[in-house]
Amino acid sequence: SGSTPPWTAVATVKARFDSVGLMGHSAGARLLASAARDASGSGYNVTAAVLSHGGTHDPNSDALTMPAFFMDAQYDEHVHPETMYAVFDRVYPLDPTNGHVFVNLAKGNHSEPHDLGQLNDWTSRFLGCHVKGRPTSCGRIYGTQSD
Repeated sequence: SGSTPPWTAVATVKARFDSVGLMGHSAGARLLASAARDASGSGYNVTAAVLSHGGTHDPNSDALTMPAFFMDAQYDEHVHPETMYAVFDRVYPLDPTNGHVFVNLAKGNHSEPHDLGQLNDWTSRFLGCHVKGRPTSCGRIYGTQSD
């Protein structure tokens, strides 16, 4: 209602932790693999991770045993796509069937997710596939759907 402060809505949210997705952008992704490892070790079922323009300094990248979406952009001056791909290339062979995805957006930059957001739809589809278990999202991500 108009008289209810917006922050009070948080009290009515019911979170479920039987399937958890972690996401970080830039410095927020810096230690995302370590966070995934620690959360999984604490009983949370981490089913997906999104590393947006970051996560390249985490010494525990091999902890990304869940499907991970590695996202960067061609003109990113902060996290170069080659550096981001090197992390993907290190993690992917650990389990090629795991569902890891690398995307390098043509003509994008570091602030792409909050500027134009051209990959935001794909990020939500990836999480929808692995956290929510939506077959149509999986079909779009992995190219098994006609559209």
